[in-house]
Amino acid sequence: MKKVDIHRLDHHGIVSGVFAELGFEKMIDDWVGVDEKEKVTTGQAVKAMVISGLGFTQRPLVLTPQFFSNLAVDKLVGSGLTADDLNRHKLGRALDALATVGCEGIFSVLASSACELSGINRDVQSLDRPPFP
Repeated sequence: MKKVDIHRLDHHGIVSGVFAELGFEKMIDDWVGVDEKEKVTTGQAVKAMVISGLGFTQRPLVLTPQFFSNLAVDKLVGSGLTADDLNRHKLGRALDALATVGCEGIFSVLASSACELSGINRDVQSLDRPPFP
């Protein structure tokens, strides 16, 4: 009999799909840059942290591979990736890259983009946003 591996998506598939539909992964990778030597891009690492943050709250980054151990990482985060690829070293480097670019600016642009794509009225906005490309 052939062995079958089953990996769940649960509600995390919705989060991953919305992240992809809004283009957040590509935007982040465009701002931060992609190191061809890295298996996981910063955009993928951020997607993984968002997914784990919505289902694995109050846990340190070192336990992220444990969170993804029974999930379909290749479908949720990126093709060819495994739970072990989402280790604390990669996630830490992703957070460092975001901090270098500026988290407030990235958040502002991503939130604005999400509102625009969702048809949310943005006529009234805060003007104290930090400068960002």
